[in-house]
Amino acid sequence: LKRSVLPFLYCFSCFVLLAMLVDLFEHGDEMIEKSIPIGIFFKYYFYYICSTLPQIMPMAVLLAVLFIISMFIRHNELTAMQSGGIHLARFISPFILLALLISLLVIVTNETIATQSARKITEIKKKYLYFENPDERYEHLAKIGAENRMYLMEKYLKKPNIMKNLIVLGSQNNNLRKGC
Repeated sequence: LKRSVLPFLYCFSCFVLLAMLVDLFEHGDEMIEKSIPIGIFFKYYFYYICSTLPQIMPMAVLLAVLFIISMFIRHNELTAMQSGGIHLARFISPFILLALLISLLVIVTNETIATQSARKITEIKKKYLYFENPDERYEHLAKIGAENRMYLMEKYLKKPNIMKNLIVLGSQNNNLRKGC
């Protein structure tokens, strides 16, 4: 048991770090740009690890089992077991039992922890990454409105709803019309 837990923990931590690096490369620039507080950053990645457990666990178990079996083969322990009369099915049965237990654990984790964590991640993203700033200012903005009208603004302040240097372009009978 001791020799099987260590490879599993090693593989699991490697896959967790790999998943975190992928997400960090994907969302890291947005997190820096939006100046997310460090506590929220750690909270986000805690929930991220919890939500990726159902994907990480099977890969970590598979790699750990392959590592353990290769260690048995390298030290000729498998050959010694077979020459001692231990059948291969008896050697593999603990791994199959472990796989069944981990499968049940992954199912329970997927239905409980992972879904709640994914919900928390979405809340953090909405609140800190994709929020709408009421003080947003846009420059050189173009909007298309009703009746094929185009509104061109040099500046638009969202909170007081102020448009500067507004030009309204519209068409009537296929003729372009300009109004201010």
